[in-house]
Amino acid sequence: MIDSYIALDLETTGLNPAYDRIIEIGMAKVEQGNVAATYSTLINPGITVGERVVELTGIHNNELTDKPRIEDEIRNILDFIGDYPILGHNIIFDYSFLKQGAIDLKLDFDKKGMDTLKIARKVLPDLESRALDYLCTYYGIKDENHHRAFNDAEVTAKLFEILMEQYGGKYPEMFEPFDFK
Repeated sequence: MIDSYIALDLETTGLNPAYDRIIEIGMAKVEQGNVAATYSTLINPGITVGERVVELTGIHNNELTDKPRIEDEIRNILDFIGDYPILGHNIIFDYSFLKQGAIDLKLDFDKKGMDTLKIARKVLPDLESRALDYLCTYYGIKDENHHRAFNDAEVTAKLFEILMEQYGGKYPEMFEPFDFK
């Protein structure tokens, strides 16, 4: 089973990578189950962040005006990820935004991924929810700053390690990186 990966999470202006934008990225490079390096930054989306997103994330428009644009930061993001597979809770969402950012600059971004939401749906079918905050409460993972990118990346890595310990023997295929389709 995998023991090194990049746990990542994005906060965005909305749900569609074709016209919504990244406002925050948080990543934790996990090697042999331990956080070896971290990366976290706010991103100037170049558009106004709506009130719903401000309420959800606590990130205000005035906090983003002097931050780098994604086109100025995407190479640093891709360098940090390197050859590692990426892990997230509903990772296809985060992957699609990073993929769009790379495509916009004519950069390659083809990664393998692992998804704690997909794993939780398989191994915990009877829980009333598989939302990240619910799973953190269920497993006693301290989730102090929900809907902030680095916090969510960090707790996703902790959740993955717990799920792998409990279910990796029974469902090893769930803990192997997959290709995005």
